Amino acid sequence: MNYKLERIARNIKLLRSKRHWKVSYVANNTGIEEKRLRKMEEAEAIPKHTELYELSRLYEVAIDDIVFKELE
Repeated sequence: MNYKLERIARNIKLLRSKRHWKVSYVANNTGIEEKRLRKMEEAEAIPKHTELYELSRLYEVAIDDIVFKELE
């Protein structure tokens, strides 16, 4: 599996779980389907730039943080 994709997946899942949000909450607030979000969190789907934008707005982080950093 692609290391970069795995990092993005971990970051997306971490940002959600740190806030104790359900996938359904994120889906409702970003317009991304729940099934797609789950696939992104499991590194089974590559997030589109528009999805990264919506996630970064919801989580109040930069897209670069989601894509390039190892968030904790």
